[in-house]
Amino acid sequence: MHVKLRFINQSSVVRSTDVVIFQKNKIWKTQPNIVPWKVIQNCTANHYHPLEYTDELKVSIGDSWGNFSLPQVVEPNTHYEVVKLPIGRRFQKANQQFRDVRGLTIKNNLHRGAISVNVYRNGRLVAQDPVVIPGQQSFFDFDPILYIGAVSNIREGIVHHSAVMTNVNTQLSLLGVRSADIVMRDSDRRQPSLQPFSFSLENFGFG
Repeated sequence: MHVKLRFINQSSVVRSTDVVIFQKNKIWKTQPNIVPWKVIQNCTANHYHPLEYTDELKVSIGDSWGNFSLPQVVEPNTHYEVVKLPIGRRFQKANQQFRDVRGLTIKNNLHRGAISVNVYRNGRLVAQDPVVIPGQQSFFDFDPILYIGAVSNIREGIVHHSAVMTNVNTQLSLLGVRSADIVMRDSDRRQPSLQPFSFSLENFGFG
């Protein structure tokens, strides 16, 4: 799945507005933290910003010393593990796979030491499990849905508490889409809304 997108600002607002795009891990019933996958800045009225979305995910494992493994491509619906080596550790596909695995599963099989699991899409952090202790597993599963809204003081790739994104509730499904425009307009003033902008997916190309 490879989708080419254009964010187009068709609002009447003159000042620059930050637009945040993120995804939700559907394995988690509650979303305590959210990682802004993409933050679009300084895209003023009648300008556009290109971006791409692929279903390929990469994972980087972090440790308590601030070290990270190079991002590694992972397969969907597959079980992975972190194991100890004579020197260091290795992130690998688990020897034992389970038929009922949904999404991506990563287990900390180290005897000691917590790890962080960092998931990337298109080279940008899309989700993180900050602390996975030995013996525990981390689970990730994403629908091809983007959440988008206008939020100030948000940094791309930095974990934020979900309360900051409370008013970001527009969902854009990319299922079956090959290309499309994400268009931002002024919200309809006749409709009560806390958001000054609306977002829609238009000019589809299907593949």
